[in-house]
Amino acid sequence: MPPLPPDLPGTLLLVDDDPGTLQALQSLLRHDSYHVLIARSTQDALARMADQVVDVVVSGHHTPQLDGVDFLRRARQLHPETVRMVLSASTDLASVTEAINEGAICKFLSKPWDDSFLRASIVECFARKAISDENLRLDQELHRANEQLARYNETLKSALEEQRRRLQIGERALRLAKEGLDLVPVPVVGVDHAGHIVLVNAAATRLAPAGTWRIGSAACDALPERLPAIVQGGIGATPVEALFGRDWQVDVRPLGREERRGVLITLLPVDPAGLLADFHGTH
Repeated sequence: MPPLPPDLPGTLLLVDDDPGTLQALQSLLRHDSYHVLIARSTQDALARMADQVVDVVVSGHHTPQLDGVDFLRRARQLHPETVRMVLSASTDLASVTEAINEGAICKFLSKPWDDSFLRASIVECFARKAISDENLRLDQELHRANEQLARYNETLKSALEEQRRRLQIGERALRLAKEGLDLVPVPVVGVDHAGHIVLVNAAATRLAPAGTWRIGSAACDALPERLPAIVQGGIGATPVEALFGRDWQVDVRPLGREERRGVLITLLPVDPAGLLADFHGTH
């Protein structure tokens, strides 16, 4: 039988009140890559298991203080991750069978034992422990991943709530800005960076014939004659006579501080009295 593969766990606890049995087991396993611990009583065994991690326990059936099967039941309660095996000369298997059925014992081997079969059984127990450890590790990773996902979902939920709140604030701000512009008594028209009309206040709507300012249309086509050339001419105020029956100062201002996003066109009447009268007449 080959020694235990080096990548498998290797802490083995041998429990028996018979020194000859312990010596024989140590001699049998001396070439295998186990870290072997010896306990000559179940109390000593429980103390060793409390002090360090034990992967596999091989216990005699009849031991002082506690029966070997009862000891392994106790070991299962305290250290459920440990794989447990009984080595017994007893022919009364009722208690052993019960313990196997309830999961306290992984394997039962009788004395005298077959060396090859005993070593193979111990290797199998360590392999089972390795699988159990890997499953536990995967469960822990899954738990951590689920916790991380839950935190991410909470963060995403908070971010979406904040975005929704900002959008609501932005929508209210836009409505207020639109209402504010509609209260301005002079015509105001906004043109975006692509040259499309994106804003027309109430004064501009009242000033021009229906359909003059069409939101989304190209400014060069939608703006009244002479205005496109003024907008393309640059920033500042330009006098315009006899537009919609009045003389104006057409003021063009850029939108966007760091990146130009368009222009705001304001028609300032040279003689505002008539325009103000029209404005107050509609409010």
